[in-house]
Amino acid sequence: MSTALSPHWQHRAACRTADPDLFTADHRHPGRARTICASCPVRRDCLADELSSGLHPGGIRAGIGEDDLELLARTITVYRAMVADWHLSLTELAGRREAVGKLDATRALRTLAAAVAESADTTVALALSTAANAPAGEMAAAQKAHRTTLGRLAAAERAAGESGASPDMARWRLRLETRASEAAQTATPTPSPSPAPVPAGPSLAGAA
Repeated sequence: MSTALSPHWQHRAACRTADPDLFTADHRHPGRARTICASCPVRRDCLADELSSGLHPGGIRAGIGEDDLELLARTITVYRAMVADWHLSLTELAGRREAVGKLDATRALRTLAAAVAESADTTVALALSTAANAPAGEMAAAQKAHRTTLGRLAAAERAAGESGASPDMARWRLRLETRASEAAQTATPTPSPSPAPVPAGPSLAGAA
């Protein structure tokens, strides 16, 4: 929810003509705010904007309450840090392989590092769409992008393994997967009569 409309997503927000007080932390009827959010076509954009600002004044945003917003923000931050750690390790390993002339392994590791970063971006995007219970078309697009990048990541992992480039690949993969679960579990979504399913793959909740 935004009270200061901009030329971007806010002008399409369902809350643009609503009483801003409905969305504050001390309002006695949060269900009214959630009802407005449930019909909003830009719930995911609202949530992304709220989390990217780093400021959580409380109340309802994208149909999600203050506590769940904080949990989702913390989860994404930790997940990003884990992915950055993995990416850095792969980049450093690529440098060591290059230094000893193992160019095939170097290329495989750099491709893998890029795939790790790309899959993390789509994982977070899907998490936001899921948490905000985004409209069906937007959710389908997020799921498709997520599946595509997971496929690229799996292919890059296989190529790295076949080149002998990354003996610790399984350990890094396991670390992410065992400390993560479906992003939908990190926040209470806006009510919907038929919520879209979340595909399997790296996700965020366990990172908190």
